[in-house]
Amino acid sequence: MAAPCDGGRLFTLSLVEDQQIDRLSIVLIGGTAHEIGGEPQGKSGILRSMEKDRRAGMAQYLRNGMWLTIPILLWNAAFASRLPVQYLPEIFSRDIPGVVLYGETILRMVVFVMPAFFSIGIATKAQKQGLAWYLAGTAIYFLAWLPLLFAPGSAWSSSMIGFLAPAYTPVGWLVGVGLLGGEFYFAVRYRPIYYIAPAVLFLMFHVAHAAIVYLREF
Repeated sequence: MAAPCDGGRLFTLSLVEDQQIDRLSIVLIGGTAHEIGGEPQGKSGILRSMEKDRRAGMAQYLRNGMWLTIPILLWNAAFASRLPVQYLPEIFSRDIPGVVLYGETILRMVVFVMPAFFSIGIATKAQKQGLAWYLAGTAIYFLAWLPLLFAPGSAWSSSMIGFLAPAYTPVGWLVGVGLLGGEFYFAVRYRPIYYIAPAVLFLMFHVAHAAIVYLREF
């Protein structure tokens, strides 16, 4: 049944079952919704609700784990070409066994793509530890590059431990990313091991790759 109501329209839906009537009426007045018998929301209430939803969506976006990989990717993009010639792609990837090369490539994709599918936070003790791991690990990773960038002919840069430093020092920030994780965006309970396990496997292949290059070139 429909009838005019203060310039608006009244829609009544009646459901009858076992002689009991449940009537739901909604009045639409000037584009503003009021539920009969309830608290009028009004335009200001709707705007506040929309703003709250917008802020919640933005907060969820900013808590995405992918942001933790951005500093690493930017650093690599900016300085990888300045590493010693042994790190140039045409030399670094030459004569590498397929199992090492493909295993490293696949696990690298997992390590850098997976964070986009879980949120991060610092609410729990493990997450606070994860933040410390991430910050310290990122700093150590960046520092490991400096001798290779500015003193490639030094004893440190020419040693195996120095040459391989960019390959094994990611362990700190990778563990940090895993511990900072909060929950997946799908129906699986997040556990840090789900990220840390493939990250450790990636490092094993990555270090093996760098060691093969070092033994071949030095």
